[in-house]
Amino acid sequence: MKIERTERNTYKIVWNRGELEVNLIPANGGLSTTAYAQSAFGGQMIILHDNVGITALRLKGCPPVPRICWDNREHHHWKGFNGGFHPRNTVVNDIKINPSADELSVRVSFYYIADYVKTTMSWLFTEPDDDCAMRWDTFFSFENLRDLPLEKYMALFACYHQPGRNFYWGKRDELVECTDSFFGYSAEGKKRRVEEITAPFVEQAKGWTAGIDNPSRSSDVYGQPVLLSEPREWFDNGRHVLMVEPAKCLQITSAMRLARDYLLAPAEADLNPGAVFTARVRHIITRIDGMSALRRHWDRFVDDLAKHP
Repeated sequence: MKIERTERNTYKIVWNRGELEVNLIPANGGLSTTAYAQSAFGGQMIILHDNVGITALRLKGCPPVPRICWDNREHHHWKGFNGGFHPRNTVVNDIKINPSADELSVRVSFYYIADYVKTTMSWLFTEPDDDCAMRWDTFFSFENLRDLPLEKYMALFACYHQPGRNFYWGKRDELVECTDSFFGYSAEGKKRRVEEITAPFVEQAKGWTAGIDNPSRSSDVYGQPVLLSEPREWFDNGRHVLMVEPAKCLQITSAMRLARDYLLAPAEADLNPGAVFTARVRHIITRIDGMSALRRHWDRFVDDLAKHP
């Protein structure tokens, strides 16, 4: 596994079955041809997103994945907070690129501070097993730098992509297609918690998103916090599978068929002064034809969480 700097000021990571790029420059002008460049919503955003995240992926023998930005910082909330998309408009600090000595993995990390919350993100890219074209983990650490507790803290991250069908792990242990905008929860109580805290933001965003065609919305209790794309040629007829650490997941979202998002929160709800909570997300590019294959990958993720929390 090798890493190099590109002419777009991104980092390209190359492995035996393909390559991807990570962008760590907010609103990187070199990505303008692939970015979701739209007018700012109420002056709250640089663009629809700032392109910090995984911005390109191509498997050998396949066309490039069109227009993606995965693990993009979106916004955060807590009781009493009524701001907007502050994490999108903050500086990325302390960028580290660490390839392993055996060239079997690469770790990329940085941190940013928004509203006195320090968020550290790191990706660990590793050579995948034979049953995956690619697999990597995204690690998060959230630290409250305030002197006051942040009640019911939560942070949303987005995975933007070409519009298409998304699926989730249904409560009856089956793959279920998402509606145009789908919201999944581990329990009805989690849904009420999210709606209570995000209500002021949602009210604000109504005006910003009024022109977006959104014909169907639904919510459901999921079986596990997992979202999947439909099989696509750029995934070698496989799927992009997103798995979220269950104890730290408040919500999974398929937004307007354009995103596979996840909402993270500490298991104890509040983020106290000086406290830190961590979370983990896994991405897989693989062929999933049914629940048995999905369970196998999920069990491996849960086993890894137990071994390396």
